[in-house]
Amino acid sequence: MTALGPERPRGWSRPSPPSARRVRSLLLLLALGLCGCAASRSGNEASAGIELIPVGRYDFEAQPTGDPALLAEELSGIVWIGGEQYLTVGDDHASVHQLTIHLDPVTGRVVDAQFRTPVRLADPSGTVIPDSLGSDREGIAFIPQTHEVWISNEHTEGDQSRSSLARHRLRDGRMLELVRTDGTSMLRIFSRQRLNGGFEALARTADGSTYWVANEMPLSIDGEPATDSTGGIVRLQRLDGQMRPLRQYAYDLDPYLAKIQSPPQLAGFAVSGLSELLVLEGEKLLGLERSFAGDSTGNANLRVRLYEIDLRGATDVGVLGWAEGLKGRSYRTVTKRLLWQENFGLTTSNFEGMTLGPTLENGDRSLILIADNNGGRSEALYVLRVRGLRS
Repeated sequence: MTALGPERPRGWSRPSPPSARRVRSLLLLLALGLCGCAASRSGNEASAGIELIPVGRYDFEAQPTGDPALLAEELSGIVWIGGEQYLTVGDDHASVHQLTIHLDPVTGRVVDAQFRTPVRLADPSGTVIPDSLGSDREGIAFIPQTHEVWISNEHTEGDQSRSSLARHRLRDGRMLELVRTDGTSMLRIFSRQRLNGGFEALARTADGSTYWVANEMPLSIDGEPATDSTGGIVRLQRLDGQMRPLRQYAYDLDPYLAKIQSPPQLAGFAVSGLSELLVLEGEKLLGLERSFAGDSTGNANLRVRLYEIDLRGATDVGVLGWAEGLKGRSYRTVTKRLLWQENFGLTTSNFEGMTLGPTLENGDRSLILIADNNGGRSEALYVLRVRGLRS
């Protein structure tokens, strides 16, 4: 493929196709006896633009529930709705969880976090969505005017080959609208997703005029998944306030560091993808890339990277035609600037959701990450401060 944007490796070779849920299960089993994490940070050394300052991690437990479908587990999306209140959604149950997070207004560190009453999601008729259809809800965006949420889903009513976007009323969880990817619009390209590689990220501008969604891993017609030597391409999809698709941009995924050699049960299960987006200002986004792969010694490791994404000058690949894909096409990708990264080892640190939170006393904005815990009650948050972001 001819690239007009930042140079990236070519000649992708796909690893043995893993099941994302299988990877998480193996990770959890092996992590039970492990503790600690190896940290590796890379800060922003540029004088212009925003800067991310790590505050730290906060671990806590969700309250037990009598109904497993209401347990706050495998949380993959989080959104701030004002004050100390947040909403989260997980990729195992069809529920939205209300979460109170008390931040120190000076340092930004988490003082306390507690879940409140969850909202069970329902279909358009008001019938509660069964737990058998509860999996793979990944991102969440809040509509304050109507007290509703949009939720991105790697499935569509049980169809694992197509992603969708659903609007739900928080009062009773009822679905009010469903945006599919099997129609005639440019969203149709996302019907070529890989299993568990569909709509992961979801973001909304403060005024609700624009939404963003992205696939986690490359579409089958756009190239192979990232490896330890080559990256991959995913698509950033811009939509208007009515969820009508506008433009698409190509985004370069990083290669992961190394194949997994230890523990040997996880060899061949390395994966990497774009997990979340946030709107910054102007034509810039914040992107969360997450990989489960080997570290410099081949030990299984969870790595999180946060990038400032600049859309200026990027090609609208949505006009290139949906059926052919991007292999062999000429286009300019978005540019990205690394702001922060952390290596967490093999721990409960699968951070894949993020939200901007309250402004701190010094003017920095809080940024909160939430981890998919692969099941159970143990939860993890990670907080950073965003400096240089205009309110």
